[in-house]
Amino acid sequence: MDKEQFSIYSYFILTTTTISIYSALGTGITTNKFFSSLKKELNLETPVMTLWIINIILAILGGVIFTLLSEQIIPKSINFNKNYFAIVILFICLDIYTSNALIGLGEYIKLCLTSLLFFCINIIMVVIAILNNNIDYAILGLISGVIVQLIFNTVFVLRYLSSIQLLEKVKIKITHLKEILKTMGPMMFVSLFAASNTWIVSQYILVSNRESALEFNLFSIGLQWFSLALFLPSVFSRVLLNYFISHTHSNSLVIAKRNIALILSLFLLLTFVSYIASPIIQGIYSRYTIPAILIPLFLFIAGINSSTNILGNILISQNQEWVWLIFVTIGFLLLNILCALIKEIDSMTGTVIMLINNIIIFSLSLFYLFVYKKTS
Repeated sequence: MDKEQFSIYSYFILTTTTISIYSALGTGITTNKFFSSLKKELNLETPVMTLWIINIILAILGGVIFTLLSEQIIPKSINFNKNYFAIVILFICLDIYTSNALIGLGEYIKLCLTSLLFFCINIIMVVIAILNNNIDYAILGLISGVIVQLIFNTVFVLRYLSSIQLLEKVKIKITHLKEILKTMGPMMFVSLFAASNTWIVSQYILVSNRESALEFNLFSIGLQWFSLALFLPSVFSRVLLNYFISHTHSNSLVIAKRNIALILSLFLLLTFVSYIASPIIQGIYSRYTIPAILIPLFLFIAGINSSTNILGNILISQNQEWVWLIFVTIGFLLLNILCALIKEIDSMTGTVIMLINNIIIFSLSLFYLFVYKKTS
């Protein structure tokens, strides 16, 4: 796959993922929380059906709005069928609800199987795209994988809701909307800000750098390793939310300490190993000269990000979503200020900006939970 097609594919994944999270407006973590409470208490008044309807509406709106604004959002250098963007945004947004519902229900094996199915379809089509030097195969693989995953996840969720006879009680009430907004309100902005970070940095790289395409590709390579490293920790973090909801604050802090220590130790080791193995990694991307520290930095950021999400889940489980929003907002504003102040941003500079953003949010969350809350 040549550099131009690789750049298009990287931009496609980054943009569709970001816009999907925008469109979902915080329904993911809200769904996880509600289904966890539903399974624990079997309270049929839990507004999971109302939330599902909201998710469907948001997914459709996200796809339509992106289609209308695609000319303004997508750079002219990205020469590709823009309808594919809207299709993937729609289905990823819909799957945000069903996948988080399965996590809330503790159906980890089912979610693992559907994720594995998505992964296999995607990898097969990417290989075909590389062999044929045609990006269309990779994009079609992504679309097919998301649709297949969504279908299976939806069937699993519907079977559970049917088993507790909740499908027969689909009613939209004002009390349901208030309960949803209580969690979804702040989480909507958390999702917007958190999802924007990588996209904003990548946009600055594309606009401010003379070698924009090359630097964007290098940054995208780092993001691929970042996403790969985050896959299991991100699922684990969402699983821990269920635990935090059903346990006391002190127990949650003990579990958080252990898991954060484990995650940071593991990622420090991965960072070191990836630095030592940088010549091997360079061989994989033979068309690019990758700075030896780039991928190790992204892996270190992934470790901090995973640890921060655990702390965020403690705040969410204690209905302190607004505190979590404040910390994420501070990190988001700092990232934007740094991007605006630096005249020319390359892949390394963008990575360092992301590192600073993650360290700030992690430090604030750590101080609040382990120092401020204990002394207040």
